[in-house]
Amino acid sequence: MDIAPGDTAAFASWKSRWSCPNKGRFAAAENLPGNPALHLTEAIDSPLYRVGAGLELNGVNGVGMSVRYNGAFGETVKQNAASASRKVSFQAGSRRSRAGEVLMRKYVFFAAMLGAACTAGLPAVAAQTKGDKVAAAPAPAADAPQLPGGASALSETHGDWTVNCQISGTNKVCSLSHQQFNKQSNQRLLAIELSSKTGDDATGTLALPFGLALAKGVTLTIDDQKLDGSLAFNTCQVVGCLVPVAFDANVTPLLKNGTTLKIDAFAADTGQAVSFSIPLNGFGGALARTAELLSN
Repeated sequence: MDIAPGDTAAFASWKSRWSCPNKGRFAAAENLPGNPALHLTEAIDSPLYRVGAGLELNGVNGVGMSVRYNGAFGETVKQNAASASRKVSFQAGSRRSRAGEVLMRKYVFFAAMLGAACTAGLPAVAAQTKGDKVAAAPAPAADAPQLPGGASALSETHGDWTVNCQISGTNKVCSLSHQQFNKQSNQRLLAIELSSKTGDDATGTLALPFGLALAKGVTLTIDDQKLDGSLAFNTCQVVGCLVPVAFDANVTPLLKNGTTLKIDAFAADTGQAVSFSIPLNGFGGALARTAELLSN
């Protein structure tokens, strides 16, 4: 019901139909002494001004839209609302209709943003826009390591040596190794694992069985040529007692061209010499393959 400004008779009639009693009491406290009446009041703006405006666009090829604004203003009331609608008439095979629809979507999006601004208030929208931060695009990931054929793991046999390579996250781990087992118990007697990025040198670990005199270390011999010095044990783990080894560019050619790597140690209980032999068949190819896989 619209009431014209200054129409006191119409206002009095509307108030008599829609007003509720302005006094009441809580039912639970009806019989308590000193139970005061509740006075409920609500202010009603008079006069209350309403404003409405609309715009309708009829484009070509059956594409159109309409935007409407409604507002109410009084001493205590301020209301803003906006709405938008569109209409599209499709025609088979018409490229213009599809182009008009795309354009129409842009108009509807603008109208929807206008409605949000009118309802929430322009200052709030401006503050939100100012405070918003656009998340930076994540930096492109570094080139992931790869193996031939896109495999995640690789194992190759080169004579008596094995090349193993696998992708672990962003790392590529490759090595060449040789292991020996007891034929009766199938327990591992010794193992050696090396790695090389150039193929000219190699570093790694030698694992020997328990029961050796750790304080005396071990010595290495390639065929008949004994290497200088001795190597110390580092620690003992479940796999055996570990000896770090490193072969430089002077020793690596001897391993590539040799036939046997001999390890000399001593038994802990008797003190007698104990020898282990590792065949070098395939060592040169395994070393070169490991370096090749690590370089790619």
